[in-house]
Amino acid sequence: MSTIRLKRGVKLRHLKPQIVLAVVAAHAVRPTGDTWITSAADGHHAARSLHYTGNAVDLRIRDLNSAEVSEWAYLIKEMLGEDFDVVVEPDHIHLEYDTKDTRREMDFAAADSRLA
Repeated sequence: MSTIRLKRGVKLRHLKPQIVLAVVAAHAVRPTGDTWITSAADGHHAARSLHYTGNAVDLRIRDLNSAEVSEWAYLIKEMLGEDFDVVVEPDHIHLEYDTKDTRREMDFAAADSRLA
């Protein structure tokens, strides 16, 4: 039986329910094996990354061939729809919940951190 697993050190703090649901959906359509979350609110990301607001995760792909990765990314996107971005990177699939509201939330969080 396959499962959803976390790479050592992954921090799940502040994950939004939408991205949790997206991971479950991604796992449901994974062609084979376990779904590994390799990054969430941890690690180094672009300054405006949705990782920092709990709206993005990275999923491991090193155990899949290129055809499986492409198919998995396609199935994830089809299942989740337009409010989610699914980006195939060289070593992971970047999955994010990206709406105008999530970007606005990120702007507020950035403003709050500058005031602190």
